[in-house]
Amino acid sequence: MRNHMRGLSAAALIAGVVLMMTTVAIAADASASPVPPDAPRPRIVTVAGVFRLDHSTITNVRPEGSVIRYDESGTTYWTGDLRGTSTIVGGGTYDPATGVVVSDLHETFDGTVRGVGASHLEWTEHTTAKLATPDLSNTVDVSGQSHARELSGSMRSTITDPGQQTTDGASNVVGSYDGSLVVRQAS
Repeated sequence: MRNHMRGLSAAALIAGVVLMMTTVAIAADASASPVPPDAPRPRIVTVAGVFRLDHSTITNVRPEGSVIRYDESGTTYWTGDLRGTSTIVGGGTYDPATGVVVSDLHETFDGTVRGVGASHLEWTEHTTAKLATPDLSNTVDVSGQSHARELSGSMRSTITDPGQQTTDGASNVVGSYDGSLVVRQAS
């Protein structure tokens, strides 16, 4: 009987040690959180307003098979939750037979984001549309920074007035935008 009690005591002791080690492992795992408890949490800022592509310059126009290839640069003015200007750089093709424009433009915004402050944002737009199409929408992924914060999200722009390109480069394209940005502490 004494050996049986010793066996039982050893089994109870081993079970106790295993339970204690499991508890310590769980507690250690919980305390190893990748985000310190006092770290600022990411927040979402919604943005909406109006943009106006005021000036666009088309250069380096050249035939390429059945389409016409071109380079483009310009300046866009932003009001609403984004206040500032952006520059566009890129180019595309125009098919005179169909009136379809394929455009790839990189846009860089410098200004103020409501609720965030002075910010620098960038995105690339890939657009395929018929020339002078009203209500053309495009959604882009946005990234950037503001002070010691990283910004990322998406924004949809809708052209409400395709404007008219003049010989001096004025284009007067007007549209609206809406979207959301996640604001995180920079790592």
